[in-house]
Amino acid sequence: SAGFSGFQLANDIDASPASSWRGLVTDGDGDTNQGFVPLLLTSDLDGNGNTISNLFVRRFGSVADGVEAGLFSGISGASVFDLTIANADVAGEDVGILAAGIS
Repeated sequence: SAGFSGFQLANDIDASPASSWRGLVTDGDGDTNQGFVPLLLTSDLDGNGNTISNLFVRRFGSVADGVEAGLFSGISGASVFDLTIANADVAGEDVGILAAGIS
């Protein structure tokens, strides 16, 4: 919409293709990161009533290694609204379906 300075989803997203993604590094316990790679969200996200489905994230190690698991690794100074996340499968050391941390 006019005047909005963040991100907007235009369509539903089926994230299932990311379930086959594999990391290149294995941690000391033999775990390998898999699936979607979350990033820090610093601008607002308007989902426009859309759905992100079949999100798959596996992030192992320590938080210091940047392995937060979720759609976003964190949300800082931003808001997410009018978004549905369906059928998510997220696991790791520091986990949240939407974000591992909010500041």
